[in-house]
Amino acid sequence: MLNRYPGFAVTGPDDLPIDPKGNPDLQRAIKIELAQALNGRIKLSIELQKTNTSGPVFMPHVVLVDKITDESFNAIRAKCEVDGWTIHSWSLSEQLPYDEGYAAAMAGQDSDANPYAQHYWKHDEWYLGWTGYQETNA
Repeated sequence: MLNRYPGFAVTGPDDLPIDPKGNPDLQRAIKIELAQALNGRIKLSIELQKTNTSGPVFMPHVVLVDKITDESFNAIRAKCEVDGWTIHSWSLSEQLPYDEGYAAAMAGQDSDANPYAQHYWKHDEWYLGWTGYQETNA
């Protein structure tokens, strides 16, 4: 297993990182982050291409997925090809907390829906995204 948390020893049957100093806020934040990584928080950015009479047309498309497998990628490809689009290029990244907060606000969720521990940096980033939406759509 890839250790995404340098400085933490990966132990235990669940492979959860262990905070050597026993900081409960950090431990909770790590568990939340791991749960979200397993809960549709991987962002698959796709550039779709379609050719029409004036030449190629490109369109960005973003899909949130639980995990990337041949099966899940081929399912996404099949959905795109139904409309005549093909995948020109793609990349993977984690969805940023700012984007999560912005999306939560757009969906009408309250700021109490912030999933990150209060003293964890992602909590503040999520809130910035949430307030960013509120300010631009007030």
